[in-house]
Amino acid sequence: MSRILLLCWRDSTHPQGGGSERYLEHVADGLASAGHTVVYRTSRSTGAARSDTSPTGVRFSRAGGRFTVYPLALGAMVLGRLGLGPLGVLRRPDVVVDTQNGVPFFSRFATRAPVVLLVHHIHREQWPVAGRLVARIGWWIESWLY
Repeated sequence: MSRILLLCWRDSTHPQGGGSERYLEHVADGLASAGHTVVYRTSRSTGAARSDTSPTGVRFSRAGGRFTVYPLALGAMVLGRLGLGPLGVLRRPDVVVDTQNGVPFFSRFATRAPVVLLVHHIHREQWPVAGRLVARIGWWIESWLY
């Protein structure tokens, strides 16, 4: 069976979690139920456990906030390759699903595994709420870079 890493900036326990998080958790449950090892790496909201396991066997690993979730996930992936840290159970995943919620995790820089970029929707009209500079950078990343 495969080792699968799912990256998403939130999960359904996050106060701002929504449809994209529930969708990815549904996919994770199906994969785990089929016998795959699945780890869902996400941010950690106030009061959330650093790690837990769903009834279907999906392992949740939480760290970081709105912006720090990205570098902390990449760091965890690098440590995981050495069998260390919260992603050590995967060591080297067979596939990584990088969920882009405006900005991807840039997981290609931390793994040799195939990376699938999951885009639920683009954020062009939503970027302006982040401020002019961040909006331009975000839209450039979302539309051209990745």
